[in-house]
Amino acid sequence: MLKFLVDESTGKKVAQAIQEEGYDTISVIDEMRGAGDFEIIKKAIREERIIVTEKQIRKRSIPG
Repeated sequence: MLKFLVDESTGKKVAQAIQEEGYDTISVIDEMRGAGDFEIIKKAIREERIIVTEKQIRKRSIPG
């Protein structure tokens, strides 16, 4: 099953819509408010989640 991590820039409504479709979804607003991009990326990698964001993620931001 796909798992998602929805960034603050995208908003709670998007997270709720994805969750209502039956997907395992975490909202940064609810669980990691104020977290930096690096923390969000690390969590997504660790939990094998797809990041949903309105931001552009540059390769140099990705750890490792």
